Amino acid sequence: MKILAILLFSLNILAASEQYVILIPGAASSGDQISIRGLTPVFGPIKEGKYFKHLELKLKNKFQNVLTCPKLRDKDSRNLTKRAYDCSAFILANSLKNPYAKYHLVGHSMGGLVARKILDLFPVSRLIKSVTTIATPHKGSILANYVIENHQKKSVVGSFIRLIEFSPAKRKYIPDLAIKNNRNLFSESLRNRLNIPIYSISNYKTNLYNTPLAVTSKIISLEAKKYENRSKKSDGIIETSSMVYGTHLAEIKADHLEAGCVLYTRYAKGCKRLLKVLIPHLQKVHNSANR
Repeated sequence: MKILAILLFSLNILAASEQYVILIPGAASSGDQISIRGLTPVFGPIKEGKYFKHLELKLKNKFQNVLTCPKLRDKDSRNLTKRAYDCSAFILANSLKNPYAKYHLVGHSMGGLVARKILDLFPVSRLIKSVTTIATPHKGSILANYVIENHQKKSVVGSFIRLIEFSPAKRKYIPDLAIKNNRNLFSESLRNRLNIPIYSISNYKTNLYNTPLAVTSKIISLEAKKYENRSKKSDGIIETSSMVYGTHLAEIKADHLEAGCVLYTRYAKGCKRLLKVLIPHLQKVHNSANR
């Protein structure tokens, strides 16, 4: 009996210790890498590398297990559902090596929708303890509609969209982000039948010094009047009113890249503001999962 008690106690400790933070990137990603593919005219000759390089390092200072999915490097082409299945397979494979592991998903931008889709996939959904979304378009994206409406037009805008390869044919997730009758059908199709806690962090930035984001922010501001209950406030990519879902943790001042500590933003104030909210929150959900 003593041996059995010791064994059960050891298993409980193992179960409590094995927790993973899984980071899920947004657009302009290929697997765990940044994918500039066609976007050089917008962002310049940026060196490609890990999408969450800086965020992952920061989180690893606090949490032992931090990983990123999807794994397949698809040149930023797949839709949200295929990315979710990729992540699901990765998590299930990891669970074979760590059968007592618990997972906390953190999605940046449309990666938050991928995380929510994973909650609808069995059996992986039973392993997930929380989902946290950052700058995620839960109610759709004005820019996605703008691309869909203009990408085939013989205009300066249409030509530019085709030049940077940002059409729905090239980036198959764009229709998933579209607004139809002021609703996002992909988001509304997600059920979360196990009632796994979902948290959101929203963000905004005015006086954008990043020239491409200043342009897209202006487009969002002008296009917002076409839609009901859409604020002109945005982070340069996603309107802030679309980011709130589940338990809203905070609204921070950060542009879209800063909200994921992506590329050159690791020292930016927006990245630091994100970490001040995200790290204590992840510590809290880790503690809750151990109870």
